[in-house]
Amino acid sequence: MRPFRFRAQAALDLRQREYDAARRGLARAETDLRAARHMLVDREQALEDGRTQCGTAQATAGPLTQLQWYRFWIVRLEQERAAQAAVVTAREREVAAASAACVRARQRLESIERFKQKASAAWERMALAEERKELDTLATLRFVSQQRAADPGR
Repeated sequence: MRPFRFRAQAALDLRQREYDAARRGLARAETDLRAARHMLVDREQALEDGRTQCGTAQATAGPLTQLQWYRFWIVRLEQERAAQAAVVTAREREVAAASAACVRARQRLESIERFKQKASAAWERMALAEERKELDTLATLRFVSQQRAADPGR
């Protein structure tokens, strides 16, 4: 009997490549999210430092323009922090979308893998049935030859 050959192997290979690409996309999205979160922490720290410096400047007697400068600086830091928070939110959505795409790609791959397993199992059952048939034929021939050898007059 000829060896097992999965006819949809090209489709299985394609689905495997799709799944690998989806996993790479998810990894990139997670890396981008970690970087965005790190930058958000940096922005929050800069804002906290700015507020501390502004408080120190208010405690000392200084020119009014210096206090105004600190206030505008803090406003800019708050805007940068808000913008970075929006980036983090966008990256979280990208991770969710990449994760869903990865799950779908895995499901599609697994469906073809199950199909291959079923085809392989069917091929094995067919091979075993053919082997049993050949063994039965061989046993029948042996039995007939033994019967003829035991009863030469027939």
